[in-house]
Amino acid sequence: MRSMALLMITTIVLLPLGGCVSHDYDCCEELDRNAIASDTVTIEPDRIAFVTIKDFEDSQESFARELMKSPYYGNDPDCDIHPAGEGGCEGENLTFEEALEAIGGNATHGPYGHLYEEQWADYEGYEWEVNLLSETGKYDVLWLDTFESIRVSNHGDLGKINAKPALTKKGMTGNNSLGPKLSPEHSCGDVLDNYVIDCPVPIGYKAFSFYIVNTGSTAIELEYSIFGWGKETLL
Repeated sequence: MRSMALLMITTIVLLPLGGCVSHDYDCCEELDRNAIASDTVTIEPDRIAFVTIKDFEDSQESFARELMKSPYYGNDPDCDIHPAGEGGCEGENLTFEEALEAIGGNATHGPYGHLYEEQWADYEGYEWEVNLLSETGKYDVLWLDTFESIRVSNHGDLGKINAKPALTKKGMTGNNSLGPKLSPEHSCGDVLDNYVIDCPVPIGYKAFSFYIVNTGSTAIELEYSIFGWGKETLL
């Protein structure tokens, strides 16, 4: 077993694309293809580059509607308790206007200045492409949900994680792609000791991480693109 150091990808370029292409479909033939993240990265041996993808609509309205379904929110300041449903919390009784007021901020920014990013959505499918710019190199692509991302951040051992198989591919060289594939389900339950992700998974935990692992003996440079497939082009 070996521990992998993590390199966070921070640059995201948005490239709106539409229509369908010839790919390994198991979904999405009638949906639109949206470029949601892309970058060029250099990865040293035994290291990882990754980017996190929000698998929900990142908007004030989306958070307000989630709050309306939540058993954790109500007028009682002590209602934020676990497990869900105990204590008589009143989130399900909030009107949309009350939920918007509770969320705060405005249509473009959250209450603490967070800029809502329109490329994120509850996509029905995902797809990725990797172009190897180096002459040689070997790498894996792993698709993780928040449950597994938390676990690997804690123990650092890729041999102990359960990557989503539909969008995971290992032992690659050269250029590769995968998808579109149906968006995987998000795991919930006991992540670590004293750390639980509730079921169903709350909106804040609905995210995926796209890992590129350099499994070779030399540094590699590559270009990646990630696409979300939805009912309409968002950008």
